Amino acid sequence: MSGSLHSSRAAATTDPPCSTCPVRAHNVCQPLDRNRQRELYEKRQTWKKGQILYRAGEPLGPVLKIITGIVAVADRLPDGRRQILDFFFPGEICGYLETEGRYSFEGEAITEVETCVFGRARFMAFTAAHGDLAEIVRATLMSKLSSASQRLAELGQLSSTERVAAFLCWLKARHDEHGLETRPLTLLMSREAIADHLGMRLETVSRAFSRLKRLKLITASDAGVTLLDLPGLASLSASDDRR
Repeated sequence: MSGSLHSSRAAATTDPPCSTCPVRAHNVCQPLDRNRQRELYEKRQTWKKGQILYRAGEPLGPVLKIITGIVAVADRLPDGRRQILDFFFPGEICGYLETEGRYSFEGEAITEVETCVFGRARFMAFTAAHGDLAEIVRATLMSKLSSASQRLAELGQLSSTERVAAFLCWLKARHDEHGLETRPLTLLMSREAIADHLGMRLETVSRAFSRLKRLKLITASDAGVTLLDLPGLASLSASDDRR
């Protein structure tokens, strides 16, 4: 028996750290029993704030599942500007989409991030062999794409202040979904990242926050943003045809 084969079998009998994983019940891992956990698990990796996990156009590498932290998924415009398409939270899969054997988008850690790392070929073969997992990957990916597309389309109908109000409402909903603190609502992404997501200039984002404070819809401090009037923010963020 070769050393590599022996190591592989030894690793397969070692329980992975899935039982203590905070996002064990999310996404592709949700239906896995212990045997399938051992079969799928490979390793974990940490990423510093600002580190690029993968770049658009680079040859495909692994598929990543976020354990902690937030990843900004972005595209680059022809002039080099960044358009953040979405923010991915703990439990979500990123680095999955591809175009002709290359990453479709860029992934950047906007906080310190820890991920599970799945070799792409192994991950694809594993999900293909387990229909329940393949369906989870398909359904969550389609839901994510649909939600992001709808949100970006709606944002295009709003003024700068309305866009920021809509973003804060969306962010609170995401924090609630993932059990994160919402009072105050910690802005883990920078104002620059918010601007790149909303298609605005940094100074325009700052003016929008100031206006929301003058309207007494929010207060802001170093700890984050407190949403004083969530219904008011929601009403402000509704486009004219939905008011």
